[in-house]
Amino acid sequence: MYLTNKIPLVNFLLSMVNLIHILPNNLVNKIAAGEVIERPSSVVKELVENSIDASSAEISVFIKDGGKRSIKVVDNGIGMSESDALLSLERHATSKINEEKDLDHISTLGFRGEALPSIASVSQLTLKTRTKNYESGTKIDADGGKIISVSKTGISEGTEIEVRNIFYNTPARLKFLKSATTELNNINDTIVRLSLSNTLISFCFSHNDREMINLQKSENIITRIKFIFGNEFSENLLQIKSEDETTVLEGYISKPDLLRNSRTDQYIFVNGRSIKDRTIFHAIMEGYKSIIPREQYPSVFLFLKIEPSQIDVNTHPAKVEIKFAKPQKIHSLISKTISETLDKNRLVKSFVSRKEFIAPKEYPEFISFDKESDLFQKITFDKQNNNVSEILNKYFPVEPKEYLRTEESKNGYNNSNLLPYISLLDLRILGQIKNSFIIAESSDSLVFVDQHAAHERILYFNLKKQVLENSLEVKPLLFPLTIDTSFRDKHLINEHKKNLLACGFEVEEFGANTIIIKSIPSLLDEKYAKSAILALIDDLSSYSRKENMRVFEDSILKSIACHSAVKANQKLEIDEMKFLLKEMERIKFSDFCPHGRPAIFELKITEIEKRFLRR
Repeated sequence: MYLTNKIPLVNFLLSMVNLIHILPNNLVNKIAAGEVIERPSSVVKELVENSIDASSAEISVFIKDGGKRSIKVVDNGIGMSESDALLSLERHATSKINEEKDLDHISTLGFRGEALPSIASVSQLTLKTRTKNYESGTKIDADGGKIISVSKTGISEGTEIEVRNIFYNTPARLKFLKSATTELNNINDTIVRLSLSNTLISFCFSHNDREMINLQKSENIITRIKFIFGNEFSENLLQIKSEDETTVLEGYISKPDLLRNSRTDQYIFVNGRSIKDRTIFHAIMEGYKSIIPREQYPSVFLFLKIEPSQIDVNTHPAKVEIKFAKPQKIHSLISKTISETLDKNRLVKSFVSRKEFIAPKEYPEFISFDKESDLFQKITFDKQNNNVSEILNKYFPVEPKEYLRTEESKNGYNNSNLLPYISLLDLRILGQIKNSFIIAESSDSLVFVDQHAAHERILYFNLKKQVLENSLEVKPLLFPLTIDTSFRDKHLINEHKKNLLACGFEVEEFGANTIIIKSIPSLLDEKYAKSAILALIDDLSSYSRKENMRVFEDSILKSIACHSAVKANQKLEIDEMKFLLKEMERIKFSDFCPHGRPAIFELKITEIEKRFLRR
């Protein structure tokens, strides 16, 4: 059963005169206090979490100008009496813990009593609330943390809090707010995370009077995932479920072909709380180990239910980090469950990732001939896993050389940091290694070429030349491609439609969670268009408007080149290899791919002779 909003003993609590009380000093000193309001999304998070803790079944969020002008959260929870409403604006006033031992059994999202007074201190705030025991509600107006009026008001059962002009009285913090679009995306992400762990609550989110999200109550998490991320996305997920004596793990993980360039779509919840944890992030990657390439990330939705005494949520002001009593067990449970699920669905396969040619910093000056040396011990050759390279690297380390990345400049090609020049046209091609690396021979060396990195650089060079000359070749699609997206991804694409069009992508909205691609760069194979767009979305999310627009468009071209280039594990004919080398000879900076990874290196015959002790 997935974690949803916790339902407190409402009737019992309402029978009490005051639910909210100020914590004693000895308990305050044990709380990891700190400023929790950093931006509009922080306000939304704290207010919505309060609504969840108040047993709300419906929560609505209304914002204007990315939350910088106003934020309003309305719920139908248990509400507050007038005395509780006044106390809620006092620091360390809460209804969720009473004494020190309660810190070991926290089951609510909030517990410190800091959020509301912190919000009120940096804004103009109006609070309206009513419990079911009262015919009229209470309205409180505050300015900069000071209460300026208290009155009766008509309101349905529940609470409504409006926050206006955040940081109006702290200009130093106001100037650090991002654009309305960036703040809107942060708020959207906050609401998505809260809605994923509370499926029994309906969520509505509007920006500048335009409805952005409308999520009805769901009985299960996969239904909510479909509403937020689309059917196509959810169809590529696998359900996981496991438990041990203290922990229940449930959720969904993506198939290995649904990958992102960042952890954007990794959602982790512990007892309903959205967290970020390095141990869990590592466990996820361990579960996918040998299946996905480096620097690629699966989409996951993990829900852990743990005995509260086995975790400490009182470690971070924003409560996004927690401590586990037994992190190794959590790591093992997650990685093992993911690995077994992938194996059960026959998705575990060996993935040969391209490794950069980075020489070791230290290496032996000579080979020891001491009989006690492990060089004289029996070397086991694993035919199945082909561990020849592992043995060579261990016993015959490569002599280190400097392979420095060269930067592009207006002054042209600078090869001062590279190996002595070799004409690639003079090489004799010997073949491929693992259908990923071209091996060729010169008069005094062997040359290894990473076919993907080399082709990526060639395509990038050609694309950039076309864009600079306004001659980019575009391929209209007879049947436009459709992609299901989240609100965040669709918003990013709409915001940068002009940049995408300049690079050959014509995209349009097509329904609530869908976009269509009407044209793509001619160099890009249609079957890679969707993955290219997803990679571009990851780039868009990290793009700052302070960056030069050309720099941003350049990152799009790099992504197109990467997805259009020949792949690792792709067999090439001799003529194709010759063409690749010919193109590398033609262009600048062919020694590195556009992202800075080496595309070629040379192994001198003299070095090979040294390894065989002939020198």
